[in-house]
Amino acid sequence: MNNSLRFPLQCLLFACSLLFALSSMAQEKVTVQAYGRCISRDLTPGQTKRKAIEEAKRDALNKAGVSESVQVSDFLYQFEDNEKFQEIFQGFTSTETGADVLVEEVLDERKNFDENGNMVVEVEIKATVFKHKENRDPSFTFQLKGIDEFYDHLDFMRFDFIPRKDGYLKIFNVNDDTSLILYPYEDPHDFFLSEEKDKLFERGRTYDFPISELFDPRGYFLQIEDPGKMKEFNLLIFVFTKKDFPFTGHNNVKDIMSWIYNLPVDERAVKQVGFVIRK
Repeated sequence: MNNSLRFPLQCLLFACSLLFALSSMAQEKVTVQAYGRCISRDLTPGQTKRKAIEEAKRDALNKAGVSESVQVSDFLYQFEDNEKFQEIFQGFTSTETGADVLVEEVLDERKNFDENGNMVVEVEIKATVFKHKENRDPSFTFQLKGIDEFYDHLDFMRFDFIPRKDGYLKIFNVNDDTSLILYPYEDPHDFFLSEEKDKLFERGRTYDFPISELFDPRGYFLQIEDPGKMKEFNLLIFVFTKKDFPFTGHNNVKDIMSWIYNLPVDERAVKQVGFVIRK
């Protein structure tokens, strides 16, 4: 074999082995159609719909062969006074064990009232159930300090990240208008302004964010872009992994959650922290 062929063949073999490794680590995925129903007297139409979707998620788990005893917890219901923000997250469910559920589409929605005047909402959804092949690793976790619940418009944010084990970190910021990767920051115009993508965070160390010297030393600058808004609801999603899994999706909630749910459950630790910017 001559030298001109050896390197391409080695690259091909490495690519094949990497593809096999990634496919073997990915969660088993099952796509199902599921049904949910909610009857309420005191809830708003939006709240009743969310409850119906919760039931549809449970139905999706059952149809995918996941035990009914699995505890289903909503990914986000922190901002009770912002229904639009809640709607963004109504398609996502995390489970304590067994599986994760991603609602791909609400196929049908019906609303009526029964003979007692109760609101009845029925939904049919298309959902992907990510079955866990492993158990969560309770020792693989991290601590967050310094994130307040409220910030003023034109304020700055700093916080500490403290991992219990070595690992790699990605932070997403989501609000009701946009989604972005907060860390590692990537400058679309100047590579030298981008943060290191494969930085290893060492266990027991305290990392003060933002860690890049390119940012204002006071922290991340917070502002409400829409001049008509007096309040903006934000969610930080921290994804800490044992290996460096690159995020290759688009900056939207669905791609972010699909990427998270595809990660082996024993290889990841995820936390969500909400905060509000107000004028």
